[in-house]
Amino acid sequence: MVLPKYKDIINEITTQKEKEADPEKKANWENIELCTRKIDRTTEIQYRMDKLYREARMIEYLCLAGNYVEFKLKEMILSVQDFLILCKKPKLNIKNLEEETLGGLIHIFKNYCIDDKDLIQKLKNFNTLRIKTIHKLFDVNYQVSDVEKEIYENFNAEDFYRNSVNPIQSYTARITYKIYEIKSKDKSFPQETQIVLEKIYEKIKEIIGNIDNLDKNLKFIK
Repeated sequence: MVLPKYKDIINEITTQKEKEADPEKKANWENIELCTRKIDRTTEIQYRMDKLYREARMIEYLCLAGNYVEFKLKEMILSVQDFLILCKKPKLNIKNLEEETLGGLIHIFKNYCIDDKDLIQKLKNFNTLRIKTIHKLFDVNYQVSDVEKEIYENFNAEDFYRNSVNPIQSYTARITYKIYEIKSKDKSFPQETQIVLEKIYEKIKEIIGNIDNLDKNLKFIK
């Protein structure tokens, strides 16, 4: 499902892709479409998480939220790797990214990607709660209902969205745009394509907020 707020953006990208005859340029549009659909899908997942929270289904919420954060961190780390390759800089010294735990991903994110102490601490706090909850869930000394109640009393979804989810989303959108900035300079995109890309970028900023000011926290461009 494409959410209403992203429908126009994706339709515009699809139109440009279908008009393009050059295979390389068409592939560039396909990459833009994929990135935008990922942003749309993660927003849809956020809505699903919000529904679970409103229904006080906290164990399901925490499991989905943990998988969501893992996915978003992997996406961001891979985007940083793509950026470094385009800039002909040394690649990140990471192995078996798909097998990393959430704690391991947070460590990589902190060391290589982002200089944002508040976000890193929020992610660590979330992971600590997640691990503690999972351990209690399989401990017969605790009732499942008590574990769920404890999560509800010690976890605030609004704070999680505002201080953890949204920043990751914003950083990912920013690095994605920076990758296309680089590609536009090496003439991977013609000028008219760059104009359309700027319009798409402005629409995304209207949805998730201004992300131009995040550059100061990006370790890999310093």
